[in-house]
Amino acid sequence: AEAALVLDPKLSEAAFQASKAQMALGKPDDALPVLRRAIDVDATFVIRAAEDPDHQRHESELNSFLIALREEALRSTAPTAQAA
Repeated sequence: AEAALVLDPKLSEAAFQASKAQMALGKPDDALPVLRRAIDVDATFVIRAAEDPDHQRHESELNSFLIALREEALRSTAPTAQAA
């Protein structure tokens, strides 16, 4: 998966699989930035990560990460919403 990401950083499935492998190895700090790359290309990876057993092993880290993503999205859309 990591070799595929070197070839094309937009391969979201490869990013998800690399994140999954890092989680399985007990390295959530390495996994979450890679998961972010997958989510940036395809938001459905949020759901896949939440359902994935390897990601669920590190539930608190994953939940904190997803909360931070949600807050970031809210901050980025707030000016547009306020202008409307």
